[in-house]
Amino acid sequence: MKFISLALVGTILPLVHAIGNAIVTNYCQETIHIWSVGSSITSYQEVASNQSYTEQYRNDPVTGGITLKVTVIADGIYTGTPELDYGYTLDNGTIWYDISDVNGDPFAGSNVSLVPSIGACLSFTWSNGTSPSGINTAPCSSDADLQLTLC
Repeated sequence: MKFISLALVGTILPLVHAIGNAIVTNYCQETIHIWSVGSSITSYQEVASNQSYTEQYRNDPVTGGITLKVTVIADGIYTGTPELDYGYTLDNGTIWYDISDVNGDPFAGSNVSLVPSIGACLSFTWSNGTSPSGINTAPCSSDADLQLTLC
């Protein structure tokens, strides 16, 4: 009986797919504010200079995707101030991710980069903190971490 149980576990284990993390690292001098938004909005997280925010990828049951909205103002997403949006959608073994600015460029003049932990996946780097023209969306394996680095 133990042999069958161990054999079954050995067969099922490779089918379980690891899930990575969305990470935001703040190297700016000021504190940043992050909301995790799907069909509802979480309370914001303050991330001080040289600190990080991490959440494991998840699906929203209504929208499917999640957007991490980042501002330098504490109530920024409610006042129309510039925000950086880092979105992701978990789709089976793939994580689709993108980065964009809304209402302006909150990190203009600073370095902004979104880099997957798997080198074969596409990175996005904005050397002056403003969104370049074109599409900033890509897929990667869902076991990769995606790190947004600010300043």
